[in-house]
Amino acid sequence: MLRDDLQDRKICILGFGREGQSTYHFLRENFPDSFLTIADRSPISAKSFSFLKDDKNVGFSTGPDYLDKLPAFDLCFKTPGITLQTIQDRISVKKITSQADLFLKYYGKQTIGITGTKGKSTTASLLSHVFNVSEKQNILVGNIGLPPFDFINRITRDTLVVYELSSHQLETVKHSPWISVLLNIFEEHLDHYNGFGDYLLAKLNILQFQQTGDHAVLNADDNILMNVLREHLIQPEVYFFSQEKEANPGCFIRDSKIEYEVQGRFGSFNIMKKLNIIGRHNLYNAMAAVIAAKLVGLEDEHIAKGLLTFKGLRHRMEYLGEFGGVHYYNDSISTIPQATIEAIKTLGEVSFLILGGYDRGINYEYMVSYLSGLNLKNILLMGPAGQRIQSLFAVRSHKPVIRLVNSLKEAVYFVKQNSEKGDKCLLSPAAASYDAFSNFEERGAMFERFAKQE
Repeated sequence: MLRDDLQDRKICILGFGREGQSTYHFLRENFPDSFLTIADRSPISAKSFSFLKDDKNVGFSTGPDYLDKLPAFDLCFKTPGITLQTIQDRISVKKITSQADLFLKYYGKQTIGITGTKGKSTTASLLSHVFNVSEKQNILVGNIGLPPFDFINRITRDTLVVYELSSHQLETVKHSPWISVLLNIFEEHLDHYNGFGDYLLAKLNILQFQQTGDHAVLNADDNILMNVLREHLIQPEVYFFSQEKEANPGCFIRDSKIEYEVQGRFGSFNIMKKLNIIGRHNLYNAMAAVIAAKLVGLEDEHIAKGLLTFKGLRHRMEYLGEFGGVHYYNDSISTIPQATIEAIKTLGEVSFLILGGYDRGINYEYMVSYLSGLNLKNILLMGPAGQRIQSLFAVRSHKPVIRLVNSLKEAVYFVKQNSEKGDKCLLSPAAASYDAFSNFEERGAMFERFAKQE
């Protein structure tokens, strides 16, 4: 039992965001008299949260020195927002755990884990939707904002768990899911790791601990992923998905149909042009979901119905509408250049592209080269990342019209003042949001608000 791993342990909850609070509630429910310590750089006290007010068995370690007490604990629950590199010199790796690690230890054999630099939220939500359509008992948890410990009481032997896993969650795990889906690997979160290699290794943990009888679902068109996997032994049964070649066993595109071969069964879906989620990248997401659904044993008719009725998620190539004659598209989830390029390929001609935000040192050379060859009317650049992108454009002889703006609001105002009827405006920043916003959701919501303003 999961609770046995925690009995009589001196425990610290490191980070008190959504998952940290979830861990506290789980521990307090199961160990009402155990002393717990909450460690967070931000000021936290019993006055900060109403549910802590009457808890006499909780202590706090906050402020600049919040990590100093770590060596004293038997077990440290690291939440995704805390970087492993900041604590690994203060406490033994053996004493570091997480919700993801313990959950996969006890529920991994009924879990479909989904990761990738981009597309994991859409793929996880799509797969859960397909299960719901087929009346397959399931829960959706993880990086999408739903800590798995909140759902343990709802899990039975028949419950499938769709778990969206970020690199931050995977970096501490010592167990892997029954079905592991790895969508793609790009440069991302370099501010969180010592380098791209560490980020890559964190992602590969979704496969690292799989065993015979498990399944891996992998993108055959991702060169980085394929090159790395040649150097790693994979224990499970492997399935590939591809838009560039036949993938057997696996899933691929032929004659505008999604075809599959999974566990000796063959089939196809003639639905590509009817999907609500648009773009080449979403075809990859759909194919990964098809393989996972077939591994679970779903019938084609249920899978097809699920694919066709899935509406997509907010802030992901979301069409906001036509305002003042301009068509606005919200792709705020785009935090890497590859996602921005895919968004432009999907929409075709774009009159106004809004780029930039927080600068994490990502390589923008390829994106700038690609954009320089397009017939873009205007590129609006914001934030530190926008300034660096501008410097890359400056050395090119052929480039679109570039304008630095001080804010997202200023960018949209420029669009409204300089657009013509029928123009397309795309927010696809290729950068993180937290220079000016709490997260990409807030950035996308503000973009929608500004677009709709007269």
